[in-house]
Amino acid sequence: MPRGFPHDEFAVRVLRGPQHATLLVAAVSIAGRGPYPFLVDSGAAVSIVAPALARSLHLARAPSFSQPLSGVGCTTRPRAVRVSRWRVGRLQLPAARVASLELDIGASGEQVDGLLGSDVMSRLSALTVDYRAGRATLAPVPARRGRDGVARLVVVRALGEVAAFAPVRVDGRGPFPFVVDTGASTSAISSSLAGRLHLGVASRHVRVGGVHCPATASVVSVHRWDVGSVPLASHHLISISFPALPRRRGVTRRGLAGLVGSDVLSRFGTVTIDYAHGRLLLGPADGGGKPGSTKS
Repeated sequence: MPRGFPHDEFAVRVLRGPQHATLLVAAVSIAGRGPYPFLVDSGAAVSIVAPALARSLHLARAPSFSQPLSGVGCTTRPRAVRVSRWRVGRLQLPAARVASLELDIGASGEQVDGLLGSDVMSRLSALTVDYRAGRATLAPVPARRGRDGVARLVVVRALGEVAAFAPVRVDGRGPFPFVVDTGASTSAISSSLAGRLHLGVASRHVRVGGVHCPATASVVSVHRWDVGSVPLASHHLISISFPALPRRRGVTRRGLAGLVGSDVLSRFGTVTIDYAHGRLLLGPADGGGKPGSTKS
């Protein structure tokens, strides 16, 4: 970032693909080395460093995770390493135990060395992403933000993992718990919920990139859906099975309905995930109209 910008603000590279697919990459330095490309991934309950980078930086081993980590397509028990001194842009990040895992982010062709997840970002109060300007901040946010859409979040914290769930209605039914996931280039819905709602299948056998274990999925069409009181554009969603995890504060992975990804979030221009106050703040949709007025 140019001089004069706040230290809690950092640049993000916004990668865009077909059907509004969107990813965010930021420059992360570790122990004075780098910077390295990391995904800004609010859907990652645990931050990740690629094994090759962990070895090259001689990151110390940390106590293992007490339970397997779940991703799209599988569950795995990774090694854990300790990152004591790291930053994104000029912002110092809190020391953390992170997973050491191979990364696969699909057909984007982008090589990344890690994921900056909600376990770390939530300790800095709130993540705000300006998709249009290519900037983000990790800092507290004011209590009110004009006419921006607001949805309540359930922020789940357990065993070092953190996830933020928003209430989503699909075709007038719900609400269902969807993870707010800046690291998902394409939004997703659980295959069981897609079946219950009789959503039409647009295509089958689509490859989906994920952490450690890529998978194949179908694509379904959603004509009417909302996050909180904010209508979303009619859209194609990946339909995939999510692993079940134990119950945490009223949200289970068995009941996890899906992911609201950056393909949807980026249409609002500016998005804030306020971990401290349990709020999702959405800026005006593209063109200043209602989000539901655009079709993909």
